[in-house]
Amino acid sequence: MTVTFSKRNVILIPIVILFGVNMFLAATNLTRWTAEKSLETFVQVTVDRWTTKLQPRVDAAFNAQTDEIPIAQVQRLIEEDVLFDTDARYQFFDRSGAAVLDSGQSGSEPEVAEDVPAAHPRLLGIDLPIAASAGDIGVLRVHVDQSDVMHLFYSSHGFVEALSAIFLIAALSVLIFIIWSRIKEQARSDERIRHLAHHDVLTDLPNRNLFIERFGDAVERAKRGDDLVAVLCLDIDQFKSINDTMGHAVGDALLQEFASRLRAETRATDLLCRIGGDEFVIALTHLKSFENIVPFANRLCGVLAEPYEIDGQKFSASASIGVSICPSDGSDTQQLLKFADLALYRAKDDGRNTVRLYERHMDVAFQKRVLMAAELRTALETGQFKLYYQSQLDMESGTTEGQEALIRWDHPDRGIIPPDEFIPMAEETGLIIPLSQWVLETACRDAMGWDHNQYVAVNLSAKQFQAGGVAELVESTLKLTGLTANRLELEITESILLGDTENVLEQLTRLKELGVSVVLDDFGTGYSSLNYLATFRFDKIKIDRTFIEKLEDDGMMDAIIGTIINLTRDLGVIATAAGIETKDQELALRQLGCRFGQGFLYGHPVPKQAVRATPPRLSVVYPRFGSSGKATGQCRQIKASRA
Repeated sequence: MTVTFSKRNVILIPIVILFGVNMFLAATNLTRWTAEKSLETFVQVTVDRWTTKLQPRVDAAFNAQTDEIPIAQVQRLIEEDVLFDTDARYQFFDRSGAAVLDSGQSGSEPEVAEDVPAAHPRLLGIDLPIAASAGDIGVLRVHVDQSDVMHLFYSSHGFVEALSAIFLIAALSVLIFIIWSRIKEQARSDERIRHLAHHDVLTDLPNRNLFIERFGDAVERAKRGDDLVAVLCLDIDQFKSINDTMGHAVGDALLQEFASRLRAETRATDLLCRIGGDEFVIALTHLKSFENIVPFANRLCGVLAEPYEIDGQKFSASASIGVSICPSDGSDTQQLLKFADLALYRAKDDGRNTVRLYERHMDVAFQKRVLMAAELRTALETGQFKLYYQSQLDMESGTTEGQEALIRWDHPDRGIIPPDEFIPMAEETGLIIPLSQWVLETACRDAMGWDHNQYVAVNLSAKQFQAGGVAELVESTLKLTGLTANRLELEITESILLGDTENVLEQLTRLKELGVSVVLDDFGTGYSSLNYLATFRFDKIKIDRTFIEKLEDDGMMDAIIGTIINLTRDLGVIATAAGIETKDQELALRQLGCRFGQGFLYGHPVPKQAVRATPPRLSVVYPRFGSSGKATGQCRQIKASRA
């Protein structure tokens, strides 16, 4: 780990050191000043004590003396009366200042400890004036040795200085340790931030930014002719379905396992990154020929298609791979990524779990997709979309029950474009939401001009349920157009129920509370239709056209459709067959007990002006069918029109 010093840390450390030195000097000066003040106090006390002790006795002894000084008497007074401590020295001076008496030790200096500063005197001199009846006759000077006291004071001073130094060193050490720890922690935090800025959190692979930075160097080598570089864009096939059906936790674990397998298959010199979602990019560097690129990609497809086991669940997943090569396909970093992405789209269009190399015409197809996205937005803004309507009939009576709204794009140059050509692009760009809102409002307005016995069926998009607010939209549209709720059917596919099922079911329940009918479209082609029938009570199901197409040729289809019809009857749900094109199909469905149908047999989608009025109502009798799908002989009378 590299420790970096910020400006703040560079400034803070010398400040702390300077502060510690100043604190030490301050403590030293404080203890020295305290010792000196204490010594001065001691000196003054000593002077006062000796003066108080000697002055009265000296005055009494010499008061009656004449001008002559009795030297022997003075010496006896001093020595025999033991007026002084054993360490005291003395001298006597006459009026002229001459020393007439000396103890013989007054001039000597005692040996003292080296820690006592020379600036302070070892001997304290005390002058006591001696007066007689005739006036002053001399001065007695007493020298008191204060070396021991001074040594005591300065020894204490040194001890305090040592303690202060130890304390300050310890405090500085702790402070420096804290600062250093913070610097290291900051360095770790900075390193972590730098790592997160260049790596994917979930897989810990380099992200797009780091990949582009490193990929540029490889491209430069390829441009010089030193190496070839292959760019592989790959993602997990049907990852959204896996994520929605098995949960986001499983989806995340799958991405981690996917990344782990990619790591195991790539070399140390290759570049691997996750650029978002389930999309990954590999740059094969230092290649000398094209020969190994496709075999490697095919082998990678095989490795990624091996079964996965996550949290005890075993399932299969696969990957599609698109490849572009530098310098043959280009030498620009972004361009190479774009070309590999176009090849990836082609791999998905060709059935997934496969590899496709970039080809020039793919760019043309991509430009068409971009153009269509722009034209879709313009079409929505300029009113190029039209609604056509296809009848849904009661096959027994021939009565038109309602109309399904089918959108068409009236392109100014290409003419009428069917929905399967532009709806996927609308879903991809998010335009499906405003487009679906337009369809709902327009269909409700158109239905207000028909026979009030007919309903209108409108398809809803999964994107609308993901965005939320479907019930509110329907309610406001009904109020705006004046259409009654019982004349509106909303068709949804099983894909809507994938993912956040609880949220979708809540919105569907609110729709039913409004009084509209909810229809499950394309029944039998999804993941778990029976589960949805048990989860939510639909008003109607539409048997998918793929079953009807095989009805005449596949004998097993009779049993399957018959089972579906009997199931709906037991559940109290209406069944409608979609895609009826021949009389034989109609007859077979009626024999199986299916009453309602829709298809080209009854007419192609037409504009709103061509929608026919409902024929007169009839009372018809048709046979009841048992669980086997055969007539039971029992009959019941029903109304041909929708209740």
